[in-house]
Amino acid sequence: MKKKILIVSILVVALVGIITTIYIIRDSKKNCNTQANRFKVLYEKYNNKEITHNDNKYKLQELKIDKENPMVEISKENIYSKLSEKTSILFFGSPKDYTSREMIKVLLEISEYNNCETIYYYDIDKLNKEYQNGENTDLYSKITDKLGEKLNNTFENTNNKKIENGTIVFSKDGEIKTVIEGISENYKYGKSISNKEKSNLKSKINSGFNEISGGVCEVRQQC
Repeated sequence: MKKKILIVSILVVALVGIITTIYIIRDSKKNCNTQANRFKVLYEKYNNKEITHNDNKYKLQELKIDKENPMVEISKENIYSKLSEKTSILFFGSPKDYTSREMIKVLLEISEYNNCETIYYYDIDKLNKEYQNGENTDLYSKITDKLGEKLNNTFENTNNKKIENGTIVFSKDGEIKTVIEGISENYKYGKSISNKEKSNLKSKINSGFNEISGGVCEVRQQC
């Protein structure tokens, strides 16, 4: 009798463990889908919208983001720690920025090829505006100091480093390996990326993947 009770108890514990594991996996997938869908909705919301950039008007291109994309939103407070402690990819861009939208198409394509599960993103327009208004200056300086000489852009009429829309950062174990700023030096805002520019950007992004982990993302926190 005692032996039967023991066997039944073991089976019950095992069953509970299986059920718990199933729920954990479901919750994880749900969170995954929520993050991916949030990015999809955010960028597709501005399809064909008109924007103003440097006093010129542009019509944003139409994007179709896969519902199973690797994009995960990061808070401004976590940007520095992510760059300083982890192996990760960060995309600084805005859904209302033409360059960002051209670059994200290429980034998503290459990330799929490299089996990348997680790319963090942040709308840098927010932090740039705060910095220019004298807010979060210490945080901004910490981030730009971390990016160091790999960051080339500066705020107008100053030597202060600036993170522009369309910046991709690859870091490995807290070391900044690659920083890609924009599509190319000759790219003209509001123009569709050319085949040559796309090819060169693909090459840069692939090099970034190779720098951090031989072509495969090491950070797998989204799913």
